[in-house]
Amino acid sequence: MPAGKFGFLESAVMKLLARPAVVSDVQVLTAHFRLITLQGDALKGADWVPGQKVQMQFGGFVSRTFTPIAWDAAKGETRLVGFSHGDGPGARWVVGAKPGDACVVFGPRRSLDVGSVPRPALFFGDETSFGLA
Repeated sequence: MPAGKFGFLESAVMKLLARPAVVSDVQVLTAHFRLITLQGDALKGADWVPGQKVQMQFGGFVSRTFTPIAWDAAKGETRLVGFSHGDGPGARWVVGAKPGDACVVFGPRRSLDVGSVPRPALFFGDETSFGLA
């Protein structure tokens, strides 16, 4: 995580709960969608279940939630689809992310447990539903 980006209290919370990572790949899918791969030792060994979410920290306790579409706990790698739909912090990160960029991840954490949903199932939602579906 970049030095000096976070205040004292925020830095203390980050050390306890956050997983530092680096953007390792960005694939442009459309004008607004990106497939973003994150890597880092702190991502290794994470217990991830499809449908769980992560929060990307952007400083000043500003974060946005994403639902990874894959997580390789052995390699310390996760992939997510991001959608740029305006000028908010998440949208700016999705469009501006490039390999080598440092980032901070909270999670993975439970979002919705789809294990008990009868099959077949129909999903409605925004871009955050991709990982869950």
